[in-house]
Formats: sequence, C-alpha cells, structure tokens
Amino acid sequence: MSRSLDECDAILDNMCDCYRMSVEKTRWYGDAIGRRYRECPEGVCGFHKWVDPPLCTRGQEALRELQRRHEVSYEDDCRRRDALLAWYDRRLEDERKKFTESLAGLSLLCDVVKNLVLEASDPVEPVEPAPSLYPPMEEWE
Repeated sequence: MSRSLDECDAILDNMCDCYRMSVEKTRWYGDAIGRRYRECPEGVCGFHKWVDPPLCTRGQEALRELQRRHEVSYEDDCRRRDALLAWYDRRLEDERKKFTESLAGLSLLCDVVKNLVLEASDPVEPVEPAPSLYPPMEEWE
C-alpha cells in the first residue's frame, strides 16, 4: 500500500531537523498559553514549530483565569487532604495506645496465670501411652 504525496509531506512536516519524529506539547505560560507546538524529542536540534495559531487576548485571559482557579482549587484540596490525614493520624495513634495498654494488661494476666499453674502443678511422672487397638501403619502392607 503506497502513501499519497500529501501524507508523505505531512510526515516530513512533523520531522525535526535531526530527522526524528517531533513530539507535540502544550505551552502553559506566557503569551502563547494554551498553544500546541512540536519540538525535537531529544531537544538536540532546537526544532520548534507552532501547531495552533496564536490565541486572541480574551482567550489568553480566559485560560489564565481557568489556570488560577484550578490552582486555588488544588490548594484547597491539598489543605483538606492534609487536615483529614492529620485527623486519621491522631485517631490511629489513640487506637494504638489503647491496644498497647490492652496488650500489656493481657501479657501481665498471662504471666499471672502461668505462674499460678506452675505453682499448683506437681511434677508428675510421665505416663505410658495406652496400647493401640490397631496395628502400626508399617504393618498394613
């Protein structure tokens, strides 16, 4: 399948000066805010080509306002997230203290019970196991 001459021209238009396929990016600052452009993927040859025409002044102002609102919203979200994380950290620390105290109490109780059992038990001679009613498995063959 062959390509048309227009397709080949479009591909060549997107090649940078060092014969690599350029990458498309968007400018998010300055007078060219919101404009797409193509540049060398390695940044070697300094290739730069605008994809979009320049925005009008009103379009630039609108994009800057949207960007400002986004930054304010992001900062608010970060503050809320930090406050929530701090609340969870405090709650987790309180629970950890409760469980640590409970564990210490249970450990002490186990030690007391163990000591009582050891004090109450007399050394007993080992008891021989009762003879089995069935032959050992080795004899089954």
